[in-house]
Amino acid sequence: MIGLLLANWKYVAIAALSAALAVTWSLYRGKAAELTDYRSTVAAEGRIAAEEKKRIEAHQQQVLEDVSNAWNAQIKPTREAAVAAYLARHRPTDVRHSDGVLYRPGSGSLPEFADRPKRIDGASEEFRPDEALIKDCADDALKVGAWQAWARMNNLPVR
Repeated sequence: MIGLLLANWKYVAIAALSAALAVTWSLYRGKAAELTDYRSTVAAEGRIAAEEKKRIEAHQQQVLEDVSNAWNAQIKPTREAAVAAYLARHRPTDVRHSDGVLYRPGSGSLPEFADRPKRIDGASEEFRPDEALIKDCADDALKVGAWQAWARMNNLPVR
């Protein structure tokens, strides 16, 4: 048998190469089919991701417009009311009741002992901050509030 194979080695080599080619061709066709399936799956997932991206971008743009419009609507009244609110909160407003207890309106009306100083320190004219500073502080507080609203609407964890 070995003699027969050695005598016809060219035919044996052709048969071995043909068998290897057949195995390689069948493996190639199997992988080509898998590659086609993979490409169609990736294309479908890509379309889904593109739709999701468009939805998210539209939502974020709407949130940005809503927050921006709300902030622009609130900025002028907030800046104008900031000075009056500061002065109303920090002016001396002693209220002494008939029982001798001193109350501070706006601070929960918790009583103090009567032997404490009779005057509450308020915003006197010489220590009052500049109105521009008060308005800028109100502007900054409004910006923080707008950022928090934007973050909450975009599902970011904000406390």
